[in-house]
Amino acid sequence: MKWRQTLGYLLILLAVGGYYYYFEVVVKEREEAAARSARQVFDLEVDRVAALEIVPKDGETVVLEKEAGTWRLAAPVATEADGAAVQGLLNSLASLEAEREVASSAEDLEPFGLSTPALQLRFKDGETWRTLSLGNRNPTGDSYYARVDAERRVFLVASGQWGVLHKGVSELRRRDLFSFENSDVKELRVSWSDGREVAVVRSSGGAWEVSGRSEPAIKAAKVERVLDEIRWLRARDFLEDGPVNLPAHGLDPPLVKVELHLSDGGRASLALGRKGDEGDLAALGSELPFVVTVSGDLLDRLPDSLADLEDRSLIALDAERVNEVAWTVAGETGRAVSRGETGWALEKAGGEFKELNDSWRIRSLFWELQDLEFDEKPASPPPVPDPVHGRLALFEGAEPLGELLWEDPERQGADQVTVWVREGSELKAVGLEPEKLRRLEEKIRAVTAAES
Repeated sequence: MKWRQTLGYLLILLAVGGYYYYFEVVVKEREEAAARSARQVFDLEVDRVAALEIVPKDGETVVLEKEAGTWRLAAPVATEADGAAVQGLLNSLASLEAEREVASSAEDLEPFGLSTPALQLRFKDGETWRTLSLGNRNPTGDSYYARVDAERRVFLVASGQWGVLHKGVSELRRRDLFSFENSDVKELRVSWSDGREVAVVRSSGGAWEVSGRSEPAIKAAKVERVLDEIRWLRARDFLEDGPVNLPAHGLDPPLVKVELHLSDGGRASLALGRKGDEGDLAALGSELPFVVTVSGDLLDRLPDSLADLEDRSLIALDAERVNEVAWTVAGETGRAVSRGETGWALEKAGGEFKELNDSWRIRSLFWELQDLEFDEKPASPPPVPDPVHGRLALFEGAEPLGELLWEDPERQGADQVTVWVREGSELKAVGLEPEKLRRLEEKIRAVTAAES
């Protein structure tokens, strides 16, 4: 029967395929893994390493010790180490491979530069000290002569490993100025040398506010951005190993001081001083007791008045609630409704709806709305014109969530365009730069254009 013949062919095919997979894939992978293992210089588990010394022939010795699972520098300066940098160095040691053997038992190490190595790395693996020595480059310059411990065996390692293994104190010391979490901060205070001060506190409900005042409303995202700037601050360079001469760096008194009150009762502070020739700022943080430099751009990102933290959002938008959007721009109207997890649909002529292929354009419109901030509140706002140039209305079912009405941003000579915002029964007027409204209109038109 044909089915028996077909089954026979299938069994033969499976057997050939299995043979090929085993010998060409499995066996080959095992052979490659065995070859890599044979080339490895050390059989090293990184977590077992308790101490590390980097000894360059020309330069200062760097000594690192692990205390309670945390790496610290012991010399040439006593301070915290950059744990990730140390881990990366140890991983490089663990994966280091010998390219080829030069001598199985060299009688004289001098020709290889290994009698006085250019670089030694000593590390304590459990209770045993191990040593990697790097000597001269080989004649082609693409490798270094190397040996392990007191062995006379000489082998080559790729020249690219030099930069990976030859780390100085500046590359291994802690550079993060702070370790707090934003959620732990209960108060932010920024004090400038000219007397300006900005202070906000976190309420019991988690919102940011000015202590004892209801105005201005503070935008949480703006405070979080300031906290992020401080939290992720890293030292670019180290000017002094300790706060020795603060006036010389403009730190006594500082140009600006940032203070954070934490939920556990602790405090964190940052003092910023004089700018250097390259535009970096001298800085001194409470966690890292060294005078360092940080990016000079930080000054532009710190608030110098409450206006910098004020919530100037055009509309309080909870995008998750919106399931219908309607708009008019320069006489052209449109409407889109949510289809749940499947996306959005756009109303076509005759009242029919067509699924939007690019539903992300609706989300992009919402993001633009959430980021949109007014520039001023006119003292005497004009009445809403009829007709308006633009309108954007948001709904949750039949419930209106908010509505924007605006003038033509292309009106000649206008440096501010009036926008009327309706939320509930309240109607307020604010001023926006024309460019902000142009971007909003572009987002609206992009929704329609995606299906045209």
